[in-house]
Amino acid sequence: MFRCWRRIFLLIGLASTNLLAISDVGCATVPEPGDLRAAGKVDFPISCTPAVQSEFARGVALLHSFFYEEARRIFTSVAEQDPKCAMAQWGIAMTWWHPIWTHPTPDEMSAGKAAIAKAMGMTAG
Repeated sequence: MFRCWRRIFLLIGLASTNLLAISDVGCATVPEPGDLRAAGKVDFPISCTPAVQSEFARGVALLHSFFYEEARRIFTSVAEQDPKCAMAQWGIAMTWWHPIWTHPTPDEMSAGKAAIAKAMGMTAG
């Protein structure tokens, strides 16, 4: 009988400790889901034209913050502004691979492979 009560008190103690830990999280400043400002900034120099450097870096920040669609739009814009920028194609390809989500669909894999093929066909500048 004593063991049963001991287990109950242990469970109550563990549960209240977890509640205290959870309530502490509420005090932290957490960005809203979809808040693109949460992506931060990166320094990722590339050999593309200077005009697209900062936009490309923003795409990398978004990519590494799991804002895949937004990053793809930026990398596509970089590719349009500098058609010889192979790294823009790399960025586009990377946005189709979501390592913590489900595997890419066949269409997404094809889109990623097409971007890689386009980048591989470019000469270094």
